[in-house]
Formats: sequence, C-alpha cells, structure tokens
Amino acid sequence: MSPSEYQKNSGDLDFCASRIEVVFEETSDIWINLPPTKLIITSERTGFRHLYLVTKPSAESSHYHVRPITAGDWPIVDRPIYVDTKRELVYFTAKKDTPLEAHIYVASYAETADPHSVIRLSELGYSHFVVMDEKCERYLDWFSNIKEKPKCGVRYFEWDEGQIFPKVSETLGIFVKGGNEEEEVRSNEDKRQNERIPTGEFFNFKNSDGVTIYGCLYRPTNYIQGKKYPTLLSIYGGPKSQMVTNDYKYPRLLRLFLAVHLGFSVVLIDGRGSSDRGLAFESYLKGRMGTVELDDQIAGLKYLSSMNMGIDLERVAITGWSYGGYLSLMALAQHPQIFKLAIAGAPVTQWELYDTAYTERYMGLPGENVEGYHKGNVLTWAEKFPDGLVSYNLCKAVITRALFIFRELSDF
Repeated sequence: MSPSEYQKNSGDLDFCASRIEVVFEETSDIWINLPPTKLIITSERTGFRHLYLVTKPSAESSHYHVRPITAGDWPIVDRPIYVDTKRELVYFTAKKDTPLEAHIYVASYAETADPHSVIRLSELGYSHFVVMDEKCERYLDWFSNIKEKPKCGVRYFEWDEGQIFPKVSETLGIFVKGGNEEEEVRSNEDKRQNERIPTGEFFNFKNSDGVTIYGCLYRPTNYIQGKKYPTLLSIYGGPKSQMVTNDYKYPRLLRLFLAVHLGFSVVLIDGRGSSDRGLAFESYLKGRMGTVELDDQIAGLKYLSSMNMGIDLERVAITGWSYGGYLSLMALAQHPQIFKLAIAGAPVTQWELYDTAYTERYMGLPGENVEGYHKGNVLTWAEKFPDGLVSYNLCKAVITRALFIFRELSDF
C-alpha cells in the first residue's frame, strides 16, 4: 500500500472486503461451535493511539462495529494488553498522566462503559513494565525512576463488592538479585551515593509554536553554580523513539555518564518527531526529515542557557547513532553557529538508499517529494561543513559509503 492509499475507517468496518487474508484457521472432525466474535485493536484515528472493540456483524448488517474502549489526548504504549473476559476489563500500558512515565491502567469494554473512565493502577513517580497472569489476578511489576534502581514485585488485585475496577493490594515484598541472594531494595539511596551515577534533572519549555517540549540535563560532576561548561547534546530525534523518560538510565547511558564525569553538561531533548506524544507531534517531520527536527533541540539549549543551568553555547557538541548520527551531521552543516563538533554513528546519508518501507512511510515516494529528499540528503549540505581536515575526512567517508551502496545496488 502506497502512502497515498492510507485510509481511516470510523464507526464500521466493511465485512465484504474484496481481498481476504486468512489470519487464523481451526479444523475439527466433529464440528466447531462458534463463540461470540470480539476483537480488540489499537488505532490512532483520533490522533492518539487508543483501544477499540470490534464486534461481528448483526443479522441486519454486513459491517463489523467499532467502539472505543479508551479515549483522550494521551497514547496507549506499544506493549502487550491483558484481557479479563469474565469481568470485561482490559489492562494496558499508557502515558495518560505524564509523557515521561509508563503506567498500567484498566478500562472496561462492557457495552455501557465510558471510554473516558480509565483507572491508573501503578504508582506515580516511576515508569512501570508489567507482565500479568492469564486470569488477570496478579502481575509482575518492574519499575524504576531516574534516581532509583529497578525494583520488582508481585502485586495482586482485589475487588470490593459492586465495584467494576480492582484495587491493587500491597506488595508482599520487593526484591532483586544481589549476588547469590535476594536483597531488599525498598530504599537504596545510600548505595547510589557510592556508585557515583549521575542523576538527571527534567525540564520543559514552550517552543516557538507553543508546544511543550521535555528534556533532561545532567550537570558535570564538578558543577559549580554560575559556571558554564562544555555541552554535549545527545540526540536521536526520529520516529518511534523517546529518550526523556523517568526510568533508570544506567548502564544504557554509560558513555554519556563518562562525559559527565569528564566535566561536560549532557543534554537530552525529545523534540517534535519523537514518539508517545500523539500523531500530530510525531508527524511534524513528515516529508521533511533532516530539516525541522533540530529546531526544538536548539530552542532547548537556548532555554537552558537563559536559565543559567551551566550550558555554554560557545562549546556545544552533538552526538547520536543511526537517525541521531544523521541529525548530528545535519546539525554541523545547518547550524555551525551552535554546533562545533559532531560525533555521528552509523548515520543515514541519502534516503533513496535507505530501507524503502521505513523511508516511504515518513517521506513519501521519491518522485512525489523531490524537494524533501533533496533537502534531507546529507550530501546536499556537505559543502557547508566547517573547513579543515577533520571535516574533509568526514565528507569523504560519507560520500565513499554512499557511492559504495549505490554501486552495489546498481550491479544487482
């Protein structure tokens, strides 16, 4: 399906499709008693990913009916859902209370249920990852925040008489592995002091369009109030990614933590184009990758500088991998007044030579978006890289890699 063929259905789904694909098949030597047919799906038709109940056609209709289970300006997270068919409840992970934390919620899919009636079951101040049993009676909760190590515990559901939604019982114990024996970690602040793991500080600001942008700042280990420090902006900036979240970052950000110990201020910003903020926020880069993502990043750096938070705008480096490497190169070429150094890992350089399904989803077809592909090409901006041997070698490496891929494809 080409990008121009995308459609959104609302209300009903056509039962008499012209093309049929078998997704499940069951056989029996006796007979098969057909159960009531219900299907739960997710959709972003409202601009935010939500759950919908699909029911089979009635005798008077050939259309499947679609009804929302959840609704609102917040997204369901792409994780497993758990369905209690006995009580007609569905448990899911979402970012309803804050885009920085993933929580477990419950909603009813009963006929009379209100899609806005959604109950959070997990504790605020942490990000949660949940695995639930088949009967939806208990679950394993793995949770952490930016300051505290991951903790893990089993939680149980309890129902008061006449209540639709459950309550979560107190955990009998929260344990993680500690050497050869399990160790209680309800309070581990004293251990953090000895590990010297940097703790980030969340911040947010309004960009030029009035949209709230979230970021995280790691001040250098030797930080002195009022002093400016060389700054490293760590970036991804592309679709299906969110860097600024309230969960434990060690050892994922180990290299960035080393920079903190070496005296750098380290900054992460989730600008428009990143995920879990709704379709409008994510689709800001549609058709113009590499040309708009850096606006929010630069605005965030300037915000931190204006708040005297240790950012030196005269000494800013940028680093990233894959899409982040791509934007690191673009930053050096498009905004040399801000970025003095780029460390780019495995960057995309020319979208025509990248994965077709990924590229055309976000950029459209090359023949229909000539300007977008041209402006999003690193080689288009190559002459704007700073002068010097280092930049020359960078451009040479980019061009050599692109030509190698092109020749391989041509020979094929």
